[in-house]
Amino acid sequence: IEYRLSQKKYPYDTERFRDSDGVRKDWVGCRIDTDDDNLILRMGLTWLRRMRTWSSEHPLKPILTDYEIVFDLKNGIVSITKELSRIKSGDVYLYNNESDGSDSDNEIIPLTKIANAGRVLRTLNKELPEAIVGAAYTALLKLVSAFTGFSMSQYESVTDNRLMLMYRLTRMPFEPNMTDVFDHEEFARLKIKIKPNRNEPEIYNQFCKKARIKSYRILRKCYMEHPTVLFTYLRMRECGFRDVNLINRVISDTMNCSVFDDAPIKDLVFFAKYCMKKRGELPTLNTMLRNVAQNDLEAFDNANDTLDMFHKYFRHIPNDILDEIINDGFTRGVHDALANISYQCTNKKIKFKYTVEQMSLEDDIGLYQFRLPIDSYQLCEIGNALHNCVASYVDYIAKMHTTIVTASRDGEYKICIEIDDQNRIRQERTEYNGCPNAEEREVLKLWHEKHGVQEMSN
Repeated sequence: IEYRLSQKKYPYDTERFRDSDGVRKDWVGCRIDTDDDNLILRMGLTWLRRMRTWSSEHPLKPILTDYEIVFDLKNGIVSITKELSRIKSGDVYLYNNESDGSDSDNEIIPLTKIANAGRVLRTLNKELPEAIVGAAYTALLKLVSAFTGFSMSQYESVTDNRLMLMYRLTRMPFEPNMTDVFDHEEFARLKIKIKPNRNEPEIYNQFCKKARIKSYRILRKCYMEHPTVLFTYLRMRECGFRDVNLINRVISDTMNCSVFDDAPIKDLVFFAKYCMKKRGELPTLNTMLRNVAQNDLEAFDNANDTLDMFHKYFRHIPNDILDEIINDGFTRGVHDALANISYQCTNKKIKFKYTVEQMSLEDDIGLYQFRLPIDSYQLCEIGNALHNCVASYVDYIAKMHTTIVTASRDGEYKICIEIDDQNRIRQERTEYNGCPNAEEREVLKLWHEKHGVQEMSN
């Protein structure tokens, strides 16, 4: 009975877990202390932990738990109560049930020791009452102004993700966005001899000088909104792009930036320079951004894999596929074709053995020739021609779990047919996994009837 009563009460509690402003009701207090001499701001948070029990014999009383977020401006360190770092978004209790409740959970640790520190701060910013975050933010701006001697008026109007900006201001008060730049993995690759100096107002200009970046208005504007765009700019320069208008087109759009940011730099440079030599800067950029422009998410996800194969197996790629790549970009068909080439280059040739029944499927009907592939290399050839992933069927064919038949016309592969071990059609596809046209469907129907192949149900 107690269990069922609690079940009925749970939806009621959940609906009333937040107030009209969406703020959790279990935040019961906050204190904001500032130490002007040591330039420290402390946010003390008090949370009401609602303990649960299914037994009335051993009730557990709610308890108040204190947490802290400490901004040490003088030393550039932001610390947080260890348990508070486990916060989750949504109507989920902060307390981590896997915690053993030991004193170590109440330890104050630097955010730099916490994985996904940015996500923790963003979640806290959303979960804490806006008035609390706003008051702490205003107090920190006064400390930063005292530390730097500069007015913080440009930050006073910021309302989004203020805890994250407080973290950046603490780490790098003169140029907060440089925190993301120096923490980025790309910074180490550049091997720039510059020490992140928190007390240097010209740290941004110093970085640009060392990295040989000629800063200008649009780049600076994009940097203010998205600091790591500096690395996007450098990657584009490394790829050979010199047209400022093309560079601005990329850095002004985060999706365009991701094309350059997410790919391995060696593969990116290899492709860009090859394509640029053939066609020039503008066509090369259009090719690289084609998946984004067409909103082809699947091809976009496969782009890095395609770049890797293009670089690794470049000498084995036929000219017609090379031409297709530099004109159409990294389409799904190109990915499948390169996957077939990759398989052919990394696997030994396997000669297929067929039964009498399988061999009987070979036939000439009208202008079409129905044939079985001889070996794994020919299977790759079929995949390259039709831009599909049939090369991955090698093991299934070798173990006779499936049969692949091709229909050719005038010496060119037109249709790829897959038949299961019960002589039933699984699929019949043309180039780029397309559907057969009217003429091809008529030929296939004749072939089905002649060889007793069961057609697809749809």
